[in-house]
Amino acid sequence: MWWSPVIRPNEDTRPRTLQNPELIVEVTSDSTQARDHSDKLAAYTDLDSLREYWTIDPEKALLTQYTRDADGWRVHSHTALSDTVESNTFNLEVSLRDLYALVIREE
Repeated sequence: MWWSPVIRPNEDTRPRTLQNPELIVEVTSDSTQARDHSDKLAAYTDLDSLREYWTIDPEKALLTQYTRDADGWRVHSHTALSDTVESNTFNLEVSLRDLYALVIREE
C-alpha cells in the first residue's frame, strides 16, 4: 500500500519567505526595475543578515551587485559577459557568460 499526504493550500503553514537571508538575487523587468533599485533596495539593506543583493537585467548583460562590508554598502555593476561576479559571502565566483547563457545569444 502506498500513501502520500495531501496538503491543501489553506493548510500549508510553511513560511513563504526565507528568514535571515544573506544573499538576495532579483531578476528585474521593465515594470519592476525602478522599484528593485529603490524601495526593495532600501528594505533589503535594512536586514541585518543581508550581505549581498544582486539585480539581474534579463534584457542585457547587467548585474548590479550591492555588498555590505565594515564601512557600509558598496555597489558594483558588471556589464560584460566576460565579467566574473565574486561573492565573498559564499566564497563563490560566477561568470556573467554562464548566468546569461540561456538569455542572451552572442552574435
